[in-house]
Formats: sequence, structure tokens, C-alpha cells
Amino acid sequence: MILGTWLLGCPRQAPPSTAPGGADPTAPALVVSTPVVGPAQVYQAAAPHLCVRVPDGWAGTTTGGALFLSVAHPDGFLFRIATASDAREFPSTLEGYDLLFEDAGTYRSPGLLPAASTRSWTSRDPGGNYIRAWYATVDGVAVEVRVDYPVGRFTEGDLVVAPLLEGGCN
Repeated sequence: MILGTWLLGCPRQAPPSTAPGGADPTAPALVVSTPVVGPAQVYQAAAPHLCVRVPDGWAGTTTGGALFLSVAHPDGFLFRIATASDAREFPSTLEGYDLLFEDAGTYRSPGLLPAASTRSWTSRDPGGNYIRAWYATVDGVAVEVRVDYPVGRFTEGDLVVAPLLEGGCN
């Protein structure tokens, strides 16, 4: 009898308000994040020729959103790939950083991108990262490949990041 009274005494909550089709129009778009642990191959559906071989030791996430891939190395290096509808969406200025070099031509394109332009930044904070980015169009999609190097570890970082920049999956 007490259980029946307790159940009857609990008011039911109204279901959340949703738009036709069941979607909440005020909810932000859901971007699904999938874990990536090397060795792995990661493809971009919007740009089928963009494929990255993630080597052993690297781990992070991939999404269907603008930040397509973000993986980190245990030694502090960060590798990211972002996509956009236009390369002008990739910033040439970064808060807390000074732009060191920019070439809108094809200065030292990594194998991952065809005919890439490049930018590099240094942190205004003496202990901050050095950032290098390449950007190009792959299958009609603007792509930016960005590497964050811990301070003083650029040369070592180029060796650690090289397998990611080679691109191409077989």
C-alpha cells in the first residue's frame, strides 16, 4: 500500500519540447568524436584523398567537424588537421603569437598536402610552443595541417611528426 501511494504521488515530468522530427532547435550541433590510437589510418569523408597514417605512440580524436583530426605525442607534440569551405577561414594571426613566416606559394609542401602554402608562429611567452601550419585544397575542401612544437624542440619535432606529414594510405 505504501509503494502504491508513493508511485501515485510522484508527478510525471513533461517530455522536453522538440521540433517536428524530434530535434531540439536550440541544441548545438552534435559532433561525434572518435578515439584514435596509432597505428591507425584516418580518412576524411568530404575529402577522400585526405588520409593520414597515425603512427604508434600518437593518440587523440577524429571528428566529422571542422577539427578533423587532433593527435598528441607523449613527448608533447600536437598534430591537427582542420577543414573549412575556404582557406581564408584559417587564421593568420593567433592570440599570444607572432607570425614569423608566411608563403602563399608552395614552400616545402608536406606529402600529405598538394602544393601547400605555409605559416609559422612563435609564442610571445618564452615557454610557449612554436606552431607551423600548411594549408591547401584537397578534393575541393580547404585543409590546414598544424603542428605545435614544445619550445626548443623543433628539430626533434620534425623527425617525430614526419610520418604524419607523409600522408597517403595504402
